[in-house]
Amino acid sequence: MWLIALTAFYFIPCESETFCPQGRLESVPAAIEDYKANSALLFQSLAIIIIIPCSSISGVTTTKRGSASQRITVLLARNLVVWVFFIFVPVGTGADGNPLYSEYFSFLQLGGFLIMSLGILLFNEIIVLPCF
Repeated sequence: MWLIALTAFYFIPCESETFCPQGRLESVPAAIEDYKANSALLFQSLAIIIIIPCSSISGVTTTKRGSASQRITVLLARNLVVWVFFIFVPVGTGADGNPLYSEYFSFLQLGGFLIMSLGILLFNEIIVLPCF
């Protein structure tokens, strides 16, 4: 399916230079050149190929052995762990020698996460409030 889609996308012209620097919606030769120029891309792609099926399998297993509510709770915890990880782990070093972070703490993000979490926990009846 991807071979058909990538072939079709290669022949679709794209006017936006920022979105499509090659002038095409998708360019497999440009992607191959990117992989050759940066070996970290290959490592990341292989990690994604391994991680996504493992995540899907663990989610299905959690639903099968437990419940959909447990699966949603695990997904919430995963989002929280990823966010906290990227807040505390630097992704590199700046020109001045200080660490660079891809995420910074934001009370707005924390508030949104808490509202989303509360809604999911209420919907799945993990938390039961007398007014609902």
